[in-house]
Amino acid sequence: MDWLQIAADASAFFLGGLSAALAGIVAQIAIQKSRDRSLRRALSAEIRENMRRLGGPVVNAVPGARVIRVTWDSARALDFRPEIFDAIAVGYRYGSQMERWVDILEGRTVKNSWIWWWNWPEDQSRKWLIEKAKNSAQKSYDAFAHAQQLIDGVK
Repeated sequence: MDWLQIAADASAFFLGGLSAALAGIVAQIAIQKSRDRSLRRALSAEIRENMRRLGGPVVNAVPGARVIRVTWDSARALDFRPEIFDAIAVGYRYGSQMERWVDILEGRTVKNSWIWWWNWPEDQSRKWLIEKAKNSAQKSYDAFAHAQQLIDGVK
């Protein structure tokens, strides 16, 4: 038996396995970075779409479309700086709040069918709900705009 040949074969086998494992790890890291970049781009697009749905930069009416959050549900796992994460989260929080005000407004409208100006308490309640919804939409838009600026600054 040639111990030198056996040692050379064993070390070649070991080094081959080690290089394959390292190549797999490097490939996995590259795939994860690519996925993170894609998710960041998708989140940025979702934020821009939500800003359009909210009707800013100055919200003058109750938005007719809901805030979408499909990408944000996945993107929370990304490593954001705290100020970016907080700005995005605030935008979605106020967006959800706006949706609740709109739901109440729509529910009251459906229940009462028509709201006449001479029904002062109901008319005032409707106006109050509209202002609350617009205020929440404006805060959501502003938070999304701030988050978008922070995200664009990171790229």
